[in-house]
Amino acid sequence: MGMIKHASLAELQRLYEAFARTQDAEAVAALMEDLCTIREVNEMAQRLTVAVLLDAGASYTEVQDATGASATTIARVSKCLNHGSGGYRRVLESVGAQHSAAARGTQHSAAARGAQHSAGSGDAQHSAAARGAQHDERDQNQQHDGQDAQT
Repeated sequence: MGMIKHASLAELQRLYEAFARTQDAEAVAALMEDLCTIREVNEMAQRLTVAVLLDAGASYTEVQDATGASATTIARVSKCLNHGSGGYRRVLESVGAQHSAAARGTQHSAAARGAQHSAGSGDAQHSAAARGAQHDERDQNQQHDGQDAQT
């Protein structure tokens, strides 16, 4: 295996612009599905939920119980939320009411936690969940194919 090459500034700018130009949650979900593993998407969604809960005044223990995030992840999100480059703060301010309501739902059930990660209509949430299941299946098939190639 070779070393991972770091993206150039131009490559990073292209990525940022791709997200900035994506107009709706369905298109962002499709882009993220293509760019990331389902685990990476879930980890990002968890971090955003952690930020929402911390911003709403939840304690680390409450956040950990609601999201399953590690203390290290919660601390890192807290640090970025309070002293980072402002990314979490911008997102929280732009969609604050939606995320506050979602945060309250997160504390009630694991099922609510999954639904909060998708923005938009119920159809968009259902479609994103279906794509996530398809992505999981594709990842499993790829792992299985890799195991077959090794034998």
